[in-house]
Amino acid sequence: MAIAPEIDWREGRAEDLDLGDDVFDAVFCQFGVMFFDDPVAALAEMRRVAAPGAAVNVAVWGSLDVTPGYRAIVGADGRVEFASPALLFTARA
Repeated sequence: MAIAPEIDWREGRAEDLDLGDDVFDAVFCQFGVMFFDDPVAALAEMRRVAAPGAAVNVAVWGSLDVTPGYRAIVGADGRVEFASPALLFTARA
């Protein structure tokens, strides 16, 4: 990938990571859990690839009833459309 060629980019399913056990000092997932087919399996995979004592950090929106900012984005009167899970939203001009 041209943005960061020094990174070993890999594509795959979060629920079935093609990585060894206990290999990462830290695991991060930012706003992806809500799009996984099986969030429990994906979280188990994150833990599996994390080395003992590693941090596993997950950021995820809460439900709309407890997340007013996200609720405002979702209910933006047609100015927001959900194109795909990979592109959370696209605002119209």
